[in-house]
Order: sequence, then structure tokens, then C-alpha cells
Amino acid sequence: MIYTTIKKICNTSSLLLCLFMLPVSTLAVPTHSLAAGNTMIQPSIQIQDGYDSNIGFTRANETEDYYTDISAGLALNYETELLQLRGAANAAVVRYARENQNDYERYMLDLSGGYQLVERTRLNFGLSYVDDITLRSELEETGLFYIRSVQQKYSASAGFTRQLSEVSTLGFNYNYTKTEYGWAGNTDNNAQQIVLSYARSLSNQRDSVKVQPSYSRTSSRASDVDTYGLSFGWNHAFSEMSKMNILIGEEYSKITSSLAQPLIVYNPTLDPPWAVIYNAVNRIEEKWNFVADINLEKTGERYSTVIGYNHDLSYSSLGEPTQREKFYLQGTLTLSERLKAGLSGNLYFNQSESESYKVDTRYYQLTTYLSYQLTRNGSFRVEYSYANDKDNTLSGDNVAERQTVLISLNFGFSKGL
Repeated sequence: MIYTTIKKICNTSSLLLCLFMLPVSTLAVPTHSLAAGNTMIQPSIQIQDGYDSNIGFTRANETEDYYTDISAGLALNYETELLQLRGAANAAVVRYARENQNDYERYMLDLSGGYQLVERTRLNFGLSYVDDITLRSELEETGLFYIRSVQQKYSASAGFTRQLSEVSTLGFNYNYTKTEYGWAGNTDNNAQQIVLSYARSLSNQRDSVKVQPSYSRTSSRASDVDTYGLSFGWNHAFSEMSKMNILIGEEYSKITSSLAQPLIVYNPTLDPPWAVIYNAVNRIEEKWNFVADINLEKTGERYSTVIGYNHDLSYSSLGEPTQREKFYLQGTLTLSERLKAGLSGNLYFNQSESESYKVDTRYYQLTTYLSYQLTRNGSFRVEYSYANDKDNTLSGDNVAERQTVLISLNFGFSKGL
């Protein structure tokens, strides 16, 4: 199946994608020094064969299929005394055995870094582009999913950190994100966020505290949401192997919803002489909510775990502001020198923040895997995942289920210059 898929890729995909995958798959990427600095380049390729019990994650008319997912990537790290750059690019093709209309490609580009402007001031920036399907990207980010479609996301950020003293730091960051969807029923949106933070390390060398005011605005044709927040953070290191991070605060949101209100008007040219028109009506609501971002990390000689909780304002692909709660768990266990096992889980709750919308969902996903290191640069992995989505606003069949099984080969080679 993999050989057939590769042949199909070169027949149906762009020449650029084939040329990009060829050198990575043969692991023959030429590298040259960028400048006087430490440079690390890592090409990689991943080949997956999988089974999906519900490829559309629908509540009715479930369709199962087998598929192949081939992705090629390139990571770059470059560092001098003043400049640090991190870049990544990835292109992938997904081909189904029977449901060919669901075939798709995905792309990812990411560049971030920092520059030491003066002794105590550092500038930071980030740029990214993701072209994926909502069943992967939207569901992972928000835990809220409607219709499988293409999603494109553009992001940019810039800011600085200023070391005020040996124990205190001032930071500023601006983020901009634009999201576009391939399905006309979804609503494109753009979001802006400004975050100011002040952090101070305490004298015991184990604790630090933070004050973080923020402002964000998310806009679409369906609604505009302006949010003002103030959060307080505490980071505590129990030991070198375990730590806890807590950020808790309050947010005030002003939600302006654009509603289509029906209106009956008299028109003597019609028979009967009445018509219905729809006028856009803005409804304004003010809300107060708490925000939280809490996680606990612990690492041992043979294991690592992360447990966390997040509560924040989210935004659906239909332009609906929601309160999102997320519980998550990640863990890995080293069984032998070459064999590792892993477990991860996510649980989401979404409820409407505005009375203009009707959202009440619960979604969770559990994933477990075994990974075996074949060579220094290659590994073999078997993964099983189960997902369950429940929409409490629907009557009758309101639950969607999905099971996936993946077998993958992963190769990555690092080269320093």
C-alpha cells in the first residue's frame, strides 16, 4: 500500500512536493554553513499506515477506511552570541484506500527566534503557517468540531523581555492570528492579543511569581469579542525533577453578536403583498469569567509525566465564543534501552459564553503507544487511539465515536555545521 501511495503522490501532487520529499526520504540533504555560528539541520521522514473507524467523525453514516500518511520535514537551529533562530518545515500527503474524495495534503512552516539587543534586553519573534483539516487541527486546539474541512492558519508574534534586575523581568508580547476555512459554513476569523508580564524570583531560588495583564480581540462576521484580563502566576520547583506552574486570573469580555433578525414588510407589488427581510442586529453582552492554566511536571530515571488543567475563552469555527475547560495527561515509560511506552489523554468541555449561541459539548481522546528504537536514527511505533464527542444540544444520537490504529516508521538525521 505504501508503494502504491508514493506512486499516486507523484502522479497527483505538485512537483514541488515530490522534489521536497525525495531528498529527505533518501536522507541526502546537502548542508552548508549559514554563517559563523552553531548550526544544526535535521531532515526527517515519517511513513504511517493506519485504520480509521470513522474518518469523518460523524454521529451517523460512519465510514471506515485504511490510509497511508507520508510526511517529510526539515528542522533548523542556528545560534550565535546574539542571534538564535529555530525553523521547521513539514509537508505531508494522506491517501485513503477507498474513500479517495477524502485525500488531502497538509503543510507547516514555522520560524521563531530572538536577538540580544543590548545586555539586558532581548527581542523575540515568531512566524507560522499551517494548512491542515479541522479534524486534526481544530479538534486538538479547541475540542470542538463540526464539519471536516480545510483550515489555514497564519500567525505572527513579536515582543521583548527586559531584565530589570537579577531577580525580576519585564516582558511584552503581541500575537496576531488569522484563520480561514475551506467550508463555506465555517466563519473565518482573526485574533489579536497583547500580553504584559512582570516576573520576580524569590530568595529561596525555588519559587517565582508573576503578574500578567492582557487584552485580546477576536473578530468574525458572526461576533466580535474584546477581552481584558489580569492573572497572577506562581512557579514552584519541588526538586530538579519536578515542578508546578500556576496561572490564575479574571477576565472581562464584551461580546458583540451579529444576528439576522426576520422582519415582515409590506410590498404592494407582491401577491400576497408581504415579504420577509433579514436585518443585521448587534447584540452586546458583558461577561466575567475566571481563567486558569495549571500543570505539574515530574521526571524520573525511566519515566516522565505532565498533568494539567486549562480554563479560558475559546472561539469555534462558526464564530461562537465558548468557555473551554481542558484536562490533560501525558506520560512516557522506558521499558528497556530501545523500548518505550506512552499514554496521553485530553478531556474538553465547551459551553456558550454568549446567550446568542447554543454550545454544550464534551470531547475526550485517549492514546497509547509502543515505540521501538530500530537504529540510532530510526524507530518503529504502534499506536491506538479512541475519541468520543458528545453534543448535549442534540436530541437522539448525540455521540460520535472514533478508533484509529497506526503503524509508523520514523527516521531523523541530525547534522551540525
